[in-house]
Amino acid sequence: MALVIGDRIKATTSTTGTGAYTIGATASGFQGFGAIGDGNTTYYAVTDNTSNYEVGLGTYTASGGTLARTTVLESSNSDAAVDWGAGDKDIFVTVPAAKFLFKDASGNVGGGLTTDKLAEGSTNLYFTNARVDARLSGGTGVTYNQGEVSIGQAVGTTDDVTFDDVIVSGDLTVNGTTTTVNSTTVTIDDPIFTIGGDTPPSSDDSKDRGIEFRWHDGSSAKVGFFGFDDSAGKFTFIPDASNSSEVFSGAVGTVLANLDGNSSTATTLQTSRSIALTGSVTGTATFNGGADASIATTLTAADVLTAVNSVDGTGSGLDSDLLDGQEGSYYLDGNNFTNLPSGGVTFSDLLYGSWVNSGQTSAGNAAYWGLAALDDNSWPTMYAQISTYTIYVGSDNSAASAYRFRKVYRTYS
Repeated sequence: MALVIGDRIKATTSTTGTGAYTIGATASGFQGFGAIGDGNTTYYAVTDNTSNYEVGLGTYTASGGTLARTTVLESSNSDAAVDWGAGDKDIFVTVPAAKFLFKDASGNVGGGLTTDKLAEGSTNLYFTNARVDARLSGGTGVTYNQGEVSIGQAVGTTDDVTFDDVIVSGDLTVNGTTTTVNSTTVTIDDPIFTIGGDTPPSSDDSKDRGIEFRWHDGSSAKVGFFGFDDSAGKFTFIPDASNSSEVFSGAVGTVLANLDGNSSTATTLQTSRSIALTGSVTGTATFNGGADASIATTLTAADVLTAVNSVDGTGSGLDSDLLDGQEGSYYLDGNNFTNLPSGGVTFSDLLYGSWVNSGQTSAGNAAYWGLAALDDNSWPTMYAQISTYTIYVGSDNSAASAYRFRKVYRTYS
């Protein structure tokens, strides 16, 4: 037997009293109760179109076409079977409001449905305390007893909880005022370590940014600071620092490093240096980088003479008796003459006057013409051709040895 709800099932009945309904003619435009099926149940409603009505669960029997009143759910007779009088009544299949499952305006299932009205299946079972207790048990370091789980310590939101090795897979956010990590080794994969907040500051809080560290100088414990000094606007190292609300103060320390670049603020050397000249030339100057340095020197004539006399002309290149870089003996050799006229040398090249056409001059004239001291001993024989003239030259106003001059070919004797 099954509960069957059919659409558009309606007929008439003339049943009287409180017995089973005998189904009459099917209403026009509807189907008959035979659609329910023999032995099945359905919800029905009966009315004589006055104030009398009855709603219930009935069982249909195909033989004889009857619908037994299995359960009366609601009626005009105080929810009991109505004692019908004579006359035709309408009987039809419906769903009683008490049996109707629907969603309310918020989308929740209504209609008075509760778990008490659901039949338990064989797979999805109802919740019971006994069943939960039977399924749960404690693991390593955890105990379970009648709904209570214990891990060996209080784990309330305000309790301090201690764990040994903890691995967090995913993001970890810690919101608090103090986070303490007591670890001898800390490794961070992020190559950029951000301090001072996780959002850009909207104003200057005047706090320094950096690393505060503890150390001991052998006499007492110290607190050092290495980081950005907000008030100075510079990177600062303070080995013995005082921390007042994240603002550090103290004497700056020395940083040992190889620095590259130029100082934009240094004006002088920390320690001035002296520059001195020694030897024959002496002088001193002090230099600190703040200004140019000059050295006043002293050099006497005696110092210069001593220096000149201490070197040899040939070996050092310092020789005061040179003419155009040559010794005097160089010019005694006619083979060293250069840049001679292309037509040879004539007496007009050697003397500053003209010769007497008689072919003879006086010794005095020879001196006048630039041939002074040209005697047989000091003047070498020079052969030249000046037309067909023969010239006699002497140094004592008398005729001397005669020399025939030919065009000069740089031949001397």
